[in-house]
Amino acid sequence: MFEPENVNSVLEKVMADMDLLTKARRIQVFYIWPKIMGDISVNAKPRRLDGDVLHVSVSSSTWAHELTMMKKDIIEKINTALEGPYIKDIHFSEHLWDVSAAQGAGKTCHEHQIDPEEYREFIGKNRGIEEKELAAQGAFIPLQEDPDLSLTFQKFTVTMIKRQKYLLEKGYKQCPVCGYIYEPEKVCPHCRTAKEYRDHQRIIATLETHPEMSDTSLSLATGVRDRSELARARQELDSRWHDAALNGIFKAISGNLPKDERKALEDCIANLLALRTNKHVAKLTEKDIENALGKRFFSLMNKAKLKVK
Repeated sequence: MFEPENVNSVLEKVMADMDLLTKARRIQVFYIWPKIMGDISVNAKPRRLDGDVLHVSVSSSTWAHELTMMKKDIIEKINTALEGPYIKDIHFSEHLWDVSAAQGAGKTCHEHQIDPEEYREFIGKNRGIEEKELAAQGAFIPLQEDPDLSLTFQKFTVTMIKRQKYLLEKGYKQCPVCGYIYEPEKVCPHCRTAKEYRDHQRIIATLETHPEMSDTSLSLATGVRDRSELARARQELDSRWHDAALNGIFKAISGNLPKDERKALEDCIANLLALRTNKHVAKLTEKDIENALGKRFFSLMNKAKLKVK
């Protein structure tokens, strides 16, 4: 005889099949981050999740380097808090730090001005009528065989619809592109963040191919006019190439650099020089190279017998 399953176990199975449990657990990292990182969270803020990879914006390249060195321990602490191996990698970057910091520092959320009593009254008003309208539209037909699950779904759906109506009546806007509801007198934060990310990736890709480009040429090539966006991308690449080059130089000096990696290291240093000088390395003098890299870096490069020209 067929035994009916508990609604909780049904929900858990459905969520597991859709991978919603894993996603929901990963999202918790945004809430536990300050507790895990303590005072460091002032200079490092989780920005987005890409599967099991967490992207964190930091206030400087120094913090990016320091936290990258601590990455293994941070991942272990996060997964301990989440009770499972939900985060497998973390990328630290100065990208969008200004935006992230500004959102945190200057946040005057319009929703905080909403009267809780008024909101609860609005949510409860005409609830039965809206449930009947949704049922008439067939919104709950797939769940009729499970009354408990259907009731839970009805309550959630009606609450979300009424919340949307309430916010729109309060002057909030609904983005015509993604449907996100956001505060008045602002642009859609979801679309803005997506555009900023696409712009950043486009700048990075262009500079990786042509690191010698000036800001004017880079702006024309990418269509990004905001000089601060160009500067953030340059800073990220500079930090990445500088750290990679320095690590390679130390390996070369100690004799641990494989021969097949030597050319890649020299190309990395050449890219760093082009990025900092806006010139092809062939056009640089020894003095230009020393000034661009700094005396210590230049001395170590020579000690490793590396040639960038």
